[in-house]
Order: sequence, then C-alpha cells, then structure tokens
Amino acid sequence: MGWEQQLLGFFDDLEQQASGLALANRESEVAELAVAEYATVSFASRLHASVGSRVSVRVAGGQLLVGDLARVGADWILLQGAPEEWIVPHWAIASAVGLSRHADAVTGASPLAKLSLNSVLRGLAASREECVLFWADQQQLTGVFERVGRDFVELAAGDRGQVHVLPLGLLSSLRGRS
Repeated sequence: MGWEQQLLGFFDDLEQQASGLALANRESEVAELAVAEYATVSFASRLHASVGSRVSVRVAGGQLLVGDLARVGADWILLQGAPEEWIVPHWAIASAVGLSRHADAVTGASPLAKLSLNSVLRGLAASREECVLFWADQQQLTGVFERVGRDFVELAAGDRGQVHVLPLGLLSSLRGRS
C-alpha cells in the first residue's frame, strides 16, 4: 500500500470518527430535548389522553376511587362507576393508576373540557341533586348545593337544612348517583 492510499485511509478513518461523534452528540441532544419537552406536559394533558379508560384515583386522605374516566375539566375529573359518579378536583388527586402513557393537548379539547369545577358545582346547585362531599380527612357531608362562590360552596345539609359554607380547597371528592 502506497503512502497516498495510507493517507486516504487515514482521512476516511477520521471522517468516520467525526461522523460517529456527530451522531453521538445528536443522540444526546435528542435525549435532552425529549426530557425538556416532557417537562412541559401537564397533569391535565395526561388525564385528557385517558378519557374512556378505567382508572384508580387515590385522593388526599387516602380514599381510593375506581371508575371510568368520563370527563376531564379545567380543574376536575368525572369518574363513572356503578351506581355512583365521582367529581374529583385535580388538586385533590394524590395519584392515578391506569392513565395512558400519552398526553393530549388541553387546548384542542372540547368546550366542556374547559369548564371549571365552579361551573360544574353551579350546575349541581341548579339541579338540586343531593350529593356527598368528602374532605381530605374522609369526613363527609350529605346535602344539596345552595350557591357557589369563587372559592367556596354553600351546602344545605341535615334534617333542618343547615347551610354549611365550605372552602373549595379542602374538598377531596364529591359523590353523586349516576
């Protein structure tokens, strides 16, 4: 082998090494971008991708709710099980099992998916349906919604219909009949 062929072989080897380094750098950059992109995925997006799935949701205080994820709103979910339905605020969900590994952008969701928990509670107040409210410590109160404020609800409960004013931030779940 002549010196010219040795020199060309040396340059080919250098080019292959450079290509290998570039590929390794690219793979590293792609991996970093994937991590950075996933960091933008919201909990609501994961929930939206799972509508229709059977899920188990543990709420603040340890209560385990199992049902079909029927709806996902701006800050709440609806689990349907027989014979009950559960409305759970996002902030009260301690963990969820059975969610899709994918995420759906909330921005493309239906107008119903943009409804807030307050809107849902106002609908329940208008329907005068009896429901059971649960707090994180698993205390519960059965009654009918009277009015819904910005960050609280009024629930008429008991035989005398005493009105309880409850901050929404302490609500862990709400059970009704399906």
